Amino acid sequence: MAKSISQTIKNNLLYVLIRVLILVVQLVSRPVAFMMAKFLGNLAFLLLRTERHRMQHHLTIAFGKEKSAPEIELWARQTFVDLAQNAIDAIRLRYMNADNIRAYITVSGEEHLANAYHQGRGVIALSAHLGCFELIPVFFAYRGFQVSVFSRVLYDRRLDHLLVRNRQKHGVHDIHRRHGIRGLLRALRNGHCLGILGDQDTKVEGIFVPFFGKLAHTPSGPAAMALTMKAPIVIVVIHRDSRTQRHHIQVTPPLIPPESTSKEDAIRELTTQYNQQLEMFIQEHPTQWVWMHRRWKKQPPKEITN
Repeated sequence: MAKSISQTIKNNLLYVLIRVLILVVQLVSRPVAFMMAKFLGNLAFLLLRTERHRMQHHLTIAFGKEKSAPEIELWARQTFVDLAQNAIDAIRLRYMNADNIRAYITVSGEEHLANAYHQGRGVIALSAHLGCFELIPVFFAYRGFQVSVFSRVLYDRRLDHLLVRNRQKHGVHDIHRRHGIRGLLRALRNGHCLGILGDQDTKVEGIFVPFFGKLAHTPSGPAAMALTMKAPIVIVVIHRDSRTQRHHIQVTPPLIPPESTSKEDAIRELTTQYNQQLEMFIQEHPTQWVWMHRRWKKQPPKEITN
């Protein structure tokens, strides 16, 4: 009971803090907001000891063979800063429109998404918690695509409502996890571009495939849906250029499902493919990914590791 009351107090304080931050970001210029975020990111690095150590541990798993401990520590600090600065434009999205969104975003490979989309079977746009990923569905909604995103309900319903309303304001359809597979299949049948974040170890059906040289539990749902619905999968990621503070979206050609294999093997092959693609983009922009996430939390059965 005491723990529940304590958690409620923390949630309320966090909600108030976020609402204040939203107000402040609205009142100051974008450059000032980025300076504030840099200060807060450095402060978080000093204060959030558990998250800092977890970041350094995970960065060491991924890059320990090529980076020294001091370099890993610098990357961890910069990750806090980059996450804070990417959050600025996610917050500013509430007040942005088509014109100023286009002013801050460039894109390469859009033709891959367009070609897949115009096949009319829907397209699975697989992404990662890399950069300011909330900008991706909004950008393509303004480009004329019907966009749906798959999301889980946040621990605080008030924050969840803010996030969903933010997306809907820009024409993005939100499919909560509680709607189950039916909502996702409906979006594909309606020819939507279905955005899914596939880079975390969450409570969804998945399989163990390599990620930075270590087996990681990876959502297999996107591959299974693609095979069932004959919907193409493209990787769509975003990163922010720290010099210009502009965002760049990259879209890959559709993944190629294997031929003449069982569905189980095809799911494994496709899941491996998109895990490798996401890893490649994270390697290119390592300090813009959420290294505090416990990506290798679940451990594979011994018969898989042996």
